[in-house]
Amino acid sequence: MRAFLNVCRHRGNRLCRADDGNAASFTCAITAGPTGNDGKLVGVPYLKEAYHNELDRGSVGPCSVGRRLDQYKGLWFASFEPRGAAAPRLSR
Repeated sequence: MRAFLNVCRHRGNRLCRADDGNAASFTCAITAGPTGNDGKLVGVPYLKEAYHNELDRGSVGPCSVGRRLDQYKGLWFASFEPRGAAAPRLSR
């Protein structure tokens, strides 16, 4: 299981506007760049004309929420800390 932030990295526009369902790709309404559900940029409009075929597609897809992704009773939790955050200590 992988999770991504629901925003276009280029303009910050929301990618998925549905509350539920399934899709093979998501397209930013501003940049018109389709992103696959695996987080990879599928296509770039005017790639040859605007970017001279030199755009690193891996650097412009949606941001992954990290490696620490887990669920508890149907709720999914993600950590942006690469190693995971330590549990807070409670003082008495």
